[in-house]
Amino acid sequence: MLSNSRVESLRDDRLIVLLDLDCFYAQVESKRLGLPPSVPLAVQQWGALIAVNYAARSFGVSRGDNALSASKKCPSIQLPHVRIINQRGELVEGANDFKLRSSSKVSLSLYRSESSRIHAIFRRFGVCERASIDEAYIDISEPIGKLFARCRQSGLALAAFLAMWHAEMDDKEKVEVEKEKDKEKKNNQDQMLIANQSPDAPSSSPPSSSWTPASSSVSSLQSSSLVLSNSPPMASSGALANHHVEDEAEAVDEEDKGGAEGEDEAEEEEESKEHQDDADLFDWKGHVIGGCYAPESDDDIRMILASHYVHRVRRTLKALMGYTCSSGLAHNKKFAKVIASRHKPDGQTSLPLRSLSLLLHSTPINKIQGLGAKMGVALQKFCGMDSMPTLGAVADRYTQAQLSNHFGEENGRWIYLICRGFNFDPVKPVESIKSFAATKNLVPAAPFAKVAPHLRLACMELILRLHEAHASTNQWPKNLTVHYYASKGRELSSAPHHLHLHMNAHSSHGGGRSNAQPIVMPYSLQC
Repeated sequence: MLSNSRVESLRDDRLIVLLDLDCFYAQVESKRLGLPPSVPLAVQQWGALIAVNYAARSFGVSRGDNALSASKKCPSIQLPHVRIINQRGELVEGANDFKLRSSSKVSLSLYRSESSRIHAIFRRFGVCERASIDEAYIDISEPIGKLFARCRQSGLALAAFLAMWHAEMDDKEKVEVEKEKDKEKKNNQDQMLIANQSPDAPSSSPPSSSWTPASSSVSSLQSSSLVLSNSPPMASSGALANHHVEDEAEAVDEEDKGGAEGEDEAEEEEESKEHQDDADLFDWKGHVIGGCYAPESDDDIRMILASHYVHRVRRTLKALMGYTCSSGLAHNKKFAKVIASRHKPDGQTSLPLRSLSLLLHSTPINKIQGLGAKMGVALQKFCGMDSMPTLGAVADRYTQAQLSNHFGEENGRWIYLICRGFNFDPVKPVESIKSFAATKNLVPAAPFAKVAPHLRLACMELILRLHEAHASTNQWPKNLTVHYYASKGRELSSAPHHLHLHMNAHSSHGGGRSNAQPIVMPYSLQC
């Protein structure tokens, strides 16, 4: 157990930034349609809004609206539909049409493609972890350490050094912009090839395949899910956390992380207004919790350099791809996440160590991931408060022993540390995607004859994703598993019913991936 003196001696000198794309899906669609951010736009999926830009929000449009109510609030609003995969395996423009919904599947390929390019840019600036389709953590400790040492060795005043550094970065940015234009042209060509690929004319000879269901009917199901992946579901469940492709609900899930994972648009706007007074604008380097920096402090000099560095990351993204993002800069991931949404859109917020106490005593515990749901309610009850206590209030009132006695040793220690601003979770880069999944939820239950077309659609989506991944990895998966889950009433069956897939493909032995010929399942699947 950590003593109070031991906790006080803990120090985290890392510098971690969370970058959060502003209304990501809406930005992607505005870019695709050639519309400026000032044009109201919301992305719809079967009539429901899944992303709303800030121009549309000014008219009162929100994700709770449908397309019809949005048009009434804002007659000039643009309402593009997410793309869909039709029965021929083609990526086409979607529309709010019941027949289309029953015979096609939503595709997020456009957003995933843009997300991959965005994360590739982020990786240039430090160790990068993909948090979601529109969020990333970057550990910039090492580059800032080098920049700090270079600043000291230069003998220049801080302002003069930063002017010199920005001039160097401007020159590099001009070169990168030209390279990115070439990449975008090639990416657009690749997207056209994928979208126009016909299932009747696959790009390479498909393997022979057949499948045998464990049961010929799913008529007893209340709901079912069809999942395809290149590894068994139990083995791949963890790897799929950031790369799972759900059915129609997925687009909402990616944008609306909910709870402590992320604030909805109303909370973002409210927080931005609420905290205007606790952070002074320090030039264009963003908002600083606790006021301006103190350049005589080494900690603050590092934070000033980091603020310029994060500004450069955001500026590079805007120059290369046209997207804006908001950011939070802190000494660990949890608090970078907490402050990232304070100045949306296109803003950045920094948390110097000296301002940590100020943040702790103004942040409710349920704003921290891990303290949002049951644990947060349990901690509130333990504190005996009518409203959610702040992190600082918990830190002031309870010792680690008291928290551990009530919540268990591991949970108690974690709560004790997080309420004092400590979190040592590392930024973990994802080297490669180890598995893919495509799912379709069916409610209510249906005979297998009606389920089979949705299985084909899931296969088609999976193939499109594999071709997207192949463009960057030059690899194809070796294993493919098809299975479905059956639920009875409200209880999900713990024993899934598997559809065993037998394939004869040209693939190398060993490992889950290979440089073998592509497995083009939908083209030879016999339903």
